[in-house]
Amino acid sequence: VKQVLFYDLSEEIMLERIMKRAETSGRADDNEEAAKKRFKTFKEETMKVIEIFDKKKLVLRIDAQGDIESIYKETKKGLIV
Repeated sequence: VKQVLFYDLSEEIMLERIMKRAETSGRADDNEEAAKKRFKTFKEETMKVIEIFDKKKLVLRIDAQGDIESIYKETKKGLIV
């Protein structure tokens, strides 16, 4: 593994985005209850993996609070190719 991307975003904004997506996605799991369950699973399981790679200085943290274009630019700027 050369690099791990981590999009840093508050649960509040993630929930807003999921609920906005739910308006058109047709996904049964695009609801508040399922989203909160995914957040909990992420914190309890996936963050452990991020922390391991972070200790190895392999995590590129991207501030994902902004708009799609700024997030894309930050991602592209930080990628190791």
